[in-house]
Amino acid sequence: MRDANNSILVEKVYFETGSAVSQRRSYPIIEAVAATLNGNPQITMIEIQGHADERGDDNYNIRLTRDRAASVVEALAQRGVLRDRLRSAGYGE
Repeated sequence: MRDANNSILVEKVYFETGSAVSQRRSYPIIEAVAATLNGNPQITMIEIQGHADERGDDNYNIRLTRDRAASVVEALAQRGVLRDRLRSAGYGE
């Protein structure tokens, strides 16, 4: 997670293989990020980034990482984080 002034590293979110569906073990980190953002309105914009390993071709990895990052944005929005404070990007490998 990154805002305009700071980088904040958090645990990675785990997904089902080849999917943008997050695994249950990732719910606590998503909850913690949502609580942090909801409790700190001075953080006005963050980018949720998706990265992949070397499996799959470049187009597949780009699409998968974009979908996964967008999935995390959706999960945060469902927990009350305003969408205009969130953007997502997938970077593939």
